[in-house]
Amino acid sequence: MTITLIILIITVAMFIWGKVRADIVALTALAALLVFGILTPAEALAGFSSPIVVMMVGLFVVGGAIMQIGLAKLTGNKLMALSRGNETITFLLVMLVTSFIGAFVSNTGTVALMMPIIMSLAAGSGMQSSRFLMPLAFAGSLGGMLTLIGTPPNLVIDEVLTEAGFKPLAFFSFFPVGIIVIAIGIIVLMPLSKIFLSRKQSGKKKKTKSLDDLVDEYRLLDNLHRYIVPSNRTSAAKDENGEPMNIVGKTLKELSIQKKYGVSIIEIRNEKKSRLGLVQDVNQNMAKSSSTIQVHDTLYIIGDEQKMQRFAQDYGLRKMKDVKIDFYDLGLTEIVVMPTSNFAGLRIGEANLRKRFGINVLGVKRGGGSSSSEGGRGGNEYITDNLIATKLHVGDMLLVQGEWTNLAHLTADNTNWVVLDQPEKAADKVQKKLEEKINQKLDEATDSSTVEKILDKILELI
Repeated sequence: MTITLIILIITVAMFIWGKVRADIVALTALAALLVFGILTPAEALAGFSSPIVVMMVGLFVVGGAIMQIGLAKLTGNKLMALSRGNETITFLLVMLVTSFIGAFVSNTGTVALMMPIIMSLAAGSGMQSSRFLMPLAFAGSLGGMLTLIGTPPNLVIDEVLTEAGFKPLAFFSFFPVGIIVIAIGIIVLMPLSKIFLSRKQSGKKKKTKSLDDLVDEYRLLDNLHRYIVPSNRTSAAKDENGEPMNIVGKTLKELSIQKKYGVSIIEIRNEKKSRLGLVQDVNQNMAKSSSTIQVHDTLYIIGDEQKMQRFAQDYGLRKMKDVKIDFYDLGLTEIVVMPTSNFAGLRIGEANLRKRFGINVLGVKRGGGSSSSEGGRGGNEYITDNLIATKLHVGDMLLVQGEWTNLAHLTADNTNWVVLDQPEKAADKVQKKLEEKINQKLDEATDSSTVEKILDKILELI
């Protein structure tokens, strides 16, 4: 008895700790019971043949299929359209939809399905996600009371009744009681969630962050510098062959800048002015391992300033005075690491997000502070230095950079993260700003020939 209690206490403690996978903990506990002779091999394996276990395995498969077919995104769009930014309507929809799904899918699968939807819905509508996440967990459990397969205890009760000689329960035997319990849950949780889960916001309704807001919040300009590759480079540094170190014509993979200097090139830009000096041809490219450095390229480098200076001196780069982040082909957005993410627990360098998804991680926001205080930073921890060695945690908010199409593709992956902004709309805003600049240049033109030249240049850029 004593050994059994010790194993039980250790198992529960490991479940609470959460650092080790639950299935590994459970199997280890089973193995321990076998080793100490508390269970026989037949008794230990008997549970795996139970119809309940088989049923639960099947429910997890169904839940995984639902997540893969895009039901989450469809449900999110429908909720967004029906709620219209109203918190009360959103609360009711979350409770009802989650309860309905929970009637056919396990609690874990239901919450995993709905959590990205709720966070995206809250971010898009300017509402607080904390207002709905706890009711979401309750709704997943309450929905399990609607059907026989909604929750394992229902199946256990059915099995016990059958073994005792009673008539098996029907699929919807629990439905009347479940409806009553869900109604009571909505009535009780609606005022309680408003009182305890809603944080007071100063000022007006939270507005969507602009690209410039993200730059300011993460203070990117503090660790971001621009260096140009001049045609005449002077460097005292020598490579392993005793030759002057040359950056031109080398790929980022060959240079291995992050490993040697501890800094990262996030963008390579080449700007060419037109003959009139009115329109610029801007080639904005993501820094990839295959990217090749050319003369007159502008390198956007993030990291410690002293390390950057050493890198610039070795390769004869010239530092540019003004540092400004413009958005053309590349943009920014925030993503939140989900509990189901395959990257949770990995270092950013190990995740290899640049190669897999075409994005750069520029900053990590960690913590639960409100962004309405301390200049928009609240009580959060912002990590912008040595990002490659930073380990990702569940709930971390990542500021990522990439081409607009790559950022838009991130929204399809609800397993690993939730995209808090809508890259498509941000890209449209950037396009509108460019159009405004073009119209301004056209308005400033004084003669028809100048206008024609500007239009010709625009057509070339397109």
